[in-house]
Amino acid sequence: IQVNMDVDIILRNAGFDPARIFAGAPIPAEYRYTTASSDSLLIDNDRNQILLIGSAHVKEQDTELDSERLTIFLRSSDSGQAENGNDPLVTSASGISYALADGSVIMRDGKEMEAYSDHLRYDMDKNIVTLTTDVPRAQEERHQVKLFSLDPETGKATSSLFADRAIFYRNSNYAIFTGKVEVRDGSGELYCDRLVLYFSAASKKDSDRMISGGGGDQKLKRAVASGNVRMKDPKSTLECDWMALYFSSGAAGNPTETRAVSGLLHSGKSRLSRIVCEGNVRGETIGESENAENSFGALGGGGRGGRRFVADMVVSDQDSDISELHGNVSMRDDETKLECDEMLIFG
Repeated sequence: IQVNMDVDIILRNAGFDPARIFAGAPIPAEYRYTTASSDSLLIDNDRNQILLIGSAHVKEQDTELDSERLTIFLRSSDSGQAENGNDPLVTSASGISYALADGSVIMRDGKEMEAYSDHLRYDMDKNIVTLTTDVPRAQEERHQVKLFSLDPETGKATSSLFADRAIFYRNSNYAIFTGKVEVRDGSGELYCDRLVLYFSAASKKDSDRMISGGGGDQKLKRAVASGNVRMKDPKSTLECDWMALYFSSGAAGNPTETRAVSGLLHSGKSRLSRIVCEGNVRGETIGESENAENSFGALGGGGRGGRRFVADMVVSDQDSDISELHGNVSMRDDETKLECDEMLIFG
C-alpha cells in the first residue's frame, strides 16, 4: 500500500497492533502514544515494514524525531492474517521490532536535549537507541553525532557532546560514546576515546517512551572516560589513561546549588563531587587560579608560574577540597620540586 500525499498516522507503543493505521482510524486516545507524519507512506505487509519517506516526523509526548526517511520493522503474527481477513488496511504484525531513521536525523528530548546524527536505530525489544554517522569525524567534520544539553528556560545550549557513535541502554540507564569524544561547557572541556555515562533510573513514563534517548527526570550519577583522556579549563589541564567522575545532587552544604562540570549532559541536575584518575596521570595549573571550579579543584594554582605534577593515581574530593596523589609522585613549580610515594593536598 502506497500513499503519495501528506501523511499523518497514529502509532501505538506498548502492545502495538497497527490495525487501520491511517489517521482518522478509530483508535482510542489513550493508545495514541506516538504520532508520525511524512510526505509519503509505504506499507509492505509481505515484509512487515512501514516506510515514511520525506520529511518524516515522529512525536511522542514531549520528544520529537525528524529524518529524511523512517522505516518501522514489525513483528510477524502467525494469527494476524486470519484475524484480519483480507482487509488491506490491517497489517498482520503484532508490534514494532525496531525502527531506523536515516538522513539528517534530529531528536529533541523535551526542552532539555537535542541530538543530531546521520542514522538512528531504535531496538524496541531491548530498549536501545543508537546514533551513528556515515563518515568518521576525522575525515569530515559535519559527519558526527552531536548532543546538546539545553537550558529549559532559554533553549540555549549549556553543554555539548560530540562523538562518532552513541548508544543509549535505556533499561540499564547508561550511555556509551565512542570515537574522538569531545565534551564542552562554559567551565571546561573533556576529550577521550570512550565515555560512559551512568544515570539514575528513569520514571515509568520516561522508560516507556519509544524515541527518547534519555533525559526526563534522570540525573547523572557517574561518568567514566578512557583512552587519551584530557580535561581542561582556562586555568588547568589534567591528563590520564582512565578517569571516573562521580556526581551528587546539589552542592556541598547547599542541596539547591548546582555546579557545571566539564560539558557533561544534565550537569544542571548533578554536581561533581569526586574525581579519580589512573594511569600516567599528569596535570598542570596556570598561575594562581581564580576559577574555583578548575578541573582538579584542590590541587590549586601553585605560584605565578603554575604547578605541574605526575602520579600513578589521583583522587580529588571536591566537597572536602582534599586531593590524594599516589605512586611515583612528582610536584614542581618555578621554585620547588618535590618527589614522594604519597601526597595529600588540603585545599
